[in-house]
Amino acid sequence: MTPSNSLIENIEKMIRHWNNQNIPINQLNPQRLLDFEKYRDIQLPHDFKEFYLRINGMESHFPNYTDSEGFLFYPLNYWISAENEFMLTEHSSSFSKILIFADYMQKCWWYGVKLNDSDGTYEIGIIPYKEKFKVITDSLAEFIDYYLQDSAILYNYQ
Repeated sequence: MTPSNSLIENIEKMIRHWNNQNIPINQLNPQRLLDFEKYRDIQLPHDFKEFYLRINGMESHFPNYTDSEGFLFYPLNYWISAENEFMLTEHSSSFSKILIFADYMQKCWWYGVKLNDSDGTYEIGIIPYKEKFKVITDSLAEFIDYYLQDSAILYNYQ
């Protein structure tokens, strides 16, 4: 599957946005991507693979620094399950498939991707606190667009 033009365009815009803030861009080695999938026993959606092969999160900023708006995109090897982030002791089916890939203002809230194994689709949502996941979009290209526009949707967790 080839990535959409809007995804590639938004990744390029994000690279320019980060360059303007002197945030280094690091690409992920394809083998590290395969190792991550094998270790986590998951198959990442194609657009997330494309993103991380071009931008491996904010490696130079993780875990203590953010961009100018307070966002931190995690390097792939620092993704964490929502269950582990919130130390849920009981297996929560709703949180078992959510992987956190970004946060806002030093963990005021998080952004996660909920993988749907049955058909390879996913949902990206905001996690304002333990066991709440509010869906924002089902498109990484759209999420990046919201981020670049500093859209209010990224702050609305009600």
